[in-house]
Amino acid sequence: MSARADPLSDTQKDPGPEPTRPSPADAGDGTEAWRMAGLWAGAQGAAAVALFFLAIDLGTGRPMWTPSALGARLFQGQALDPSVGWVPVLALGYTLVHGAVFLAIGSIASQVVANMKPGRTPSTMVVAAVLFLAIEATFVGFALLLHPDLFAQMGAGPVALANMVAAIVMAMSLQRGS
Repeated sequence: MSARADPLSDTQKDPGPEPTRPSPADAGDGTEAWRMAGLWAGAQGAAAVALFFLAIDLGTGRPMWTPSALGARLFQGQALDPSVGWVPVLALGYTLVHGAVFLAIGSIASQVVANMKPGRTPSTMVVAAVLFLAIEATFVGFALLLHPDLFAQMGAGPVALANMVAAIVMAMSLQRGS
């Protein structure tokens, strides 16, 4: 009687479970890397928005006016007179709050991307679109809560454009980390 060939020869054997990448939900390898990726993405997003408005402020001859104006709204509950130059303590305070918000959004986004199944990570543009919606919703929520006339002062277009740039920068950063 002849021996039958093994239906699963060495080259055909089941490779086992699909490999997974470490994620923030894991207690082990990769957790710190994903946390850092989220913080880095958030820092890049905050910097993108800050640089965007710095360019606008420089173009209008009022450097650092936007963070000063937003700081006045946030901490003093009032509009900053456009004739006033930048106010360092207001600009710094607002910049710290702005940075913290972006670090939080980046951290949450990093955890979401890291917890996706391998091969199921969405495209950079999908991540950017979701981030844009999250960033816009956060800004609109704070603006409506604190000062509904903030849109009239800043203009919804520049805010949306700055947030879109931030979302794209953050998505690209997170996709490099995935």
